[in-house]
Amino acid sequence: MKKIIEMSREEFDKFMCEKYPIIFQDRKKPMSETCMCWGFDVGKGWYELLDNLCEKIDKLYKLTHIGIKANQVKEKFGSLRFYTSPLNNQLEQVKGDPKIDDATAKTIIDIIDDCVVAAEYKSNLTCAECGENYYEKIIIGGWVYDICEECFKKIFPGRIAGLNDCKQCNKFTKFVKDLAFDYRNKNNNLDKKLINIMDGLFDKFKKIKGENNVV
Repeated sequence: MKKIIEMSREEFDKFMCEKYPIIFQDRKKPMSETCMCWGFDVGKGWYELLDNLCEKIDKLYKLTHIGIKANQVKEKFGSLRFYTSPLNNQLEQVKGDPKIDDATAKTIIDIIDDCVVAAEYKSNLTCAECGENYYEKIIIGGWVYDICEECFKKIFPGRIAGLNDCKQCNKFTKFVKDLAFDYRNKNNNLDKKLINIMDGLFDKFKKIKGENNVV
């Protein structure tokens, strides 16, 4: 079998729906009923991350018959969004299963939610194109990209100038944040010239944050 990252979007769609039929039971339903009708709207670099998440959810379901179904899988603001809802009849048990009360069922759902949150967080550090880790978001014109710098250069060669501006903006923002603690705890002996410089830097920082959505 192909490596997951080497699959086409159609192959990955088929692979996930066949491997996790409970989670993706709404995949073929119309848009009037679910957003899963749009499929897996993410880059191939997140395929393995999604598979690992669903494997954990599926194992819990097989052990307890408590689980979730996916309502939508997409990218938003440069990170994964995995929207879900609980399955109907969560406490319905097959013959031979241990009795699971409401409190236990809620705990299992909480564990599943934690798995989803962890996967969404990890996507922030994972390039949606190559699957490698990266730590600095590319933000240009308010748009947050979900790919690393190397993949950005390959996919958007005409936007290198914007990338360079973003990198300079990030460096400047980090510089101001590094000075912020001392500035906010300044005492009366702090040099007046330094205070004026810091005031100017913070004014620029606020402007950059407002215009470029730098956080």
